[in-house]
Amino acid sequence: DLDAGVMLRVPTKDFGLAYMCRDTFEGQVSLSLYELEYCRDRGDYIRKKDVPPIIENAISNNCAVEVGGGPWDETWKSKS
Repeated sequence: DLDAGVMLRVPTKDFGLAYMCRDTFEGQVSLSLYELEYCRDRGDYIRKKDVPPIIENAISNNCAVEVGGGPWDETWKSKS
């Protein structure tokens, strides 16, 4: 639906503030938060073993998300 959300002005290099982004506050989000520890073998942080999540699967239907705008005009949907 091309009418989903609200067109917002965004800063652009050539045109100053221009209507190029469509946002809504009707997004859906789920969140889990885990304690991390540094793994020297991987050189990165990993989830700490044998520790329950700080937050597990918190869900909200009140999430600000971008749903369209330039250079694309169609509404889009994504999951990560």
